[in-house]
Amino acid sequence: MSSSCRMEGRICIVYLDPMIYEEQVQEETQAVLEGLAKDRSIDGIVVSFEKVEKLASGGLGLMVVTYKQLHDRKAKFGICSLHPWHRHLFQMTKLDGFLTMYASEEAALAAMVSAK
Repeated sequence: MSSSCRMEGRICIVYLDPMIYEEQVQEETQAVLEGLAKDRSIDGIVVSFEKVEKLASGGLGLMVVTYKQLHDRKAKFGICSLHPWHRHLFQMTKLDGFLTMYASEEAALAAMVSAK
């Protein structure tokens, strides 16, 4: 399985592969996210952690890189559906200081649509 995505208007929701901690899956996901981040028809990306059980530093780095690419072009970025231990990891690494975390996909979409 690899990461998948769907469009909701001009917002893309990316569903991370549960094996995101593996290097090959990270590389595939990075390619997908880089392509989406460069696509000017997309106003924002929401990354769903719903099916992710394990998370390594590479996955955290991937979120930072994607955030920066989108931020540089004034597009929106958020992560959602984090398990409590993932949320804690983002807090411990201080990434929650600039990565917006949402409880659910619906909450993320509502916030991004209203932020236009």
